[in-house]
Amino acid sequence: MRMIKRLQVGKNGLSEGFFGQLKNFFESEKIVKVAFLKSACRNKAEAKEMAEKMVSFLGENFNYRLVGYVATIRKFRKKQNKKPSPNLSPRHLKKFNSPARIRTWVTGTKTLYP
Repeated sequence: MRMIKRLQVGKNGLSEGFFGQLKNFFESEKIVKVAFLKSACRNKAEAKEMAEKMVSFLGENFNYRLVGYVATIRKFRKKQNKKPSPNLSPRHLKKFNSPARIRTWVTGTKTLYP
């Protein structure tokens, strides 16, 4: 199993050198974790904004997930659409009493069989 590369964003913020290093990591890796130190941002909204800047710099084949002050950036082979997927948690599935209704809700198409 390969180790996941890690970067830290400090008081210099998102500099040209940081973006160059991030781009070099993705030449050989698919996943990179970026930790935002306290000197880089004060709240999670700033961390989210910084993560969005990184992903927009990298291109359309990248997506991120922010957990706390750590952004996990993943590289995909195909372009990622920004459409959110439906929430299929057990709490939401209780209102459906047949697989056909679940299929209709997820795909948005009517089914002819129950």
